[in-house]
Amino acid sequence: MAIILSPTTERQLTEAWWQWLRYKFPDVSKGTFHVPNEGKRSAVSCRILKNSGMVKGVADFIMLWPASSYNGAVFEFKSITGRLSPEQKLFLAHVKSCNYYTQVFRDIDTAINITSQYILDELTRC
Repeated sequence: MAIILSPTTERQLTEAWWQWLRYKFPDVSKGTFHVPNEGKRSAVSCRILKNSGMVKGVADFIMLWPASSYNGAVFEFKSITGRLSPEQKLFLAHVKSCNYYTQVFRDIDTAINITSQYILDELTRC
């Protein structure tokens, strides 16, 4: 699968970023995973997933790679017009309070640059 050079949808952004991460940082990608909370499901499927631990608002990707003095990183991908839900805002605030780096990406260049800075310990803490 070829990397999309100008991804614009959330799905395109996540796919392009994941392909880049697996190529550029294969060791980091082994501890990074997508949380597939999006999509329409039947009432039965929703109940089963919720009873099995699915939590509304969890970010798109969890990176279990401590770097830049953080315990790990949590990334949410949104299109240019996409908005965080209240549950997503709460989730990101919670993991940030647990010393995880959090970031919302809206374009692939920013996602690649910031992810690289995080992995290579080049982020400046605020």
